[in-house]
Amino acid sequence: MLSQKFFDSELLQQSVELAESLDKFHFFMNENHLDRAKTEIDKLAETHFRPFIFKNLYWLEVKRGSSEGQVNAARKLVEIEPSLENQYLLAQALFNAENHRESLNVYNQILDQIEEPTWLLFSIYKNIGNIYMKAKDFEAAEEAFNKAHTINCNDLNLLISYGYLYLYSGRMSESKDRFAWILAKDKDFTEAYIGLAILHASVGEFELACANLSHVLDKDPSHKMAMYLHYTWSDKNMNSESSLDFINNFLKECPKDEEALTLKVGWYIRHQNFKKAYEALPILKKNYTGSSRYMTQLEGYLRDAI
Repeated sequence: MLSQKFFDSELLQQSVELAESLDKFHFFMNENHLDRAKTEIDKLAETHFRPFIFKNLYWLEVKRGSSEGQVNAARKLVEIEPSLENQYLLAQALFNAENHRESLNVYNQILDQIEEPTWLLFSIYKNIGNIYMKAKDFEAAEEAFNKAHTINCNDLNLLISYGYLYLYSGRMSESKDRFAWILAKDKDFTEAYIGLAILHASVGEFELACANLSHVLDKDPSHKMAMYLHYTWSDKNMNSESSLDFINNFLKECPKDEEALTLKVGWYIRHQNFKKAYEALPILKKNYTGSSRYMTQLEGYLRDAI
């Protein structure tokens, strides 16, 4: 009897310590102290082999943007509790990590276990379609999208996928119609503007491409893809000044972003304003993670060009 009481008190103490550690973890998560949150949840994962620990770790890795961390957490989660939901999290993590072969295998394993249409089935078919589209198997991609469409024909993200499928397979008219239809439903749907921009650029209509990107950047100055594509195509549109404006607006939102700082220096070099490029170089050097030799060479080149 005494040993049983001791055992119960030990379990109680473990529960108290677990609750306290989880409270710390969630506090750090909510305050966006992600490294400290990672330290807390890693300690728990070493001593408590429970599904909710690794599910918390999974969502932390999503927030941290670590695709490798998501995959590792999801693998542990499936090992402990191989539910359909957990298998889906693993497949999604593999998809985000661009491990498409294994992701497709896990998705197909889940399909073998599902008996009737659900939101999970819709999402799986949509993701399988995107995997095939990236592999340029457009017929298989469309077949998967069509299966998703029979479950939910109103999902705008699925309709965006159709738009890109038609675009990449050369069905330009159908792609344009699809993106335009989406914007008629939701005039602020960013991905439709990006799709239209890529479509117009692919046929040499750079003015229309940049106009669609400008719409995105006016609404969201921190949209990196739109900023980069606008920079890429703006010279062909003879409207490169606006590209510099968008880079500067992006840097107001993300002042230490290496790619944007690189684009800013590159913009000045492209337009032979070497003095401005040299003035913009110190902050790029401070945040640059690439070759120090390249940065030294660039600095020397600009100094000589002034």
